[in-house]
Amino acid sequence: TTTTQTTTTAAPPPVLDDPQKITVPNPRNTDNYARLGTTLNQDLSAFTLCLHMRTGMDPSLSASLISYATVHSHNELVLFNNGAGFVLYVGMGFGPSVNFPVWDGMWHDICATWRNSDGGWELYVDGALTNFDSGLSVG
Repeated sequence: TTTTQTTTTAAPPPVLDDPQKITVPNPRNTDNYARLGTTLNQDLSAFTLCLHMRTGMDPSLSASLISYATVHSHNELVLFNNGAGFVLYVGMGFGPSVNFPVWDGMWHDICATWRNSDGGWELYVDGALTNFDSGLSVG
């Protein structure tokens, strides 16, 4: 007599306290958002912000991909779609609308950089530079 035993191993549960990962809960709407509780000890002199996203959302709808709030402003740093394209908003200034080809339901990497010395900024989609300029919220 031969006995065969089958063992099924489930995938490990997700790490819920991973400080590097934010998952927006379903359903996606203005009342349902993810929050990362953190503080910075000093003002930002530069940043690089990257996110990995997938959406089949209608590109004519307005939506924020990320918003960084401070005690002085609920939207100190925002990367959002204004219905005409993506806009990087830093402090009181914002760059032009840039259309990203990300509305296809596939995964995409989006990165934005900014530095306060000259207000230089760059936007990347899937590793390709899509737009850049300077003069955005200098200082």
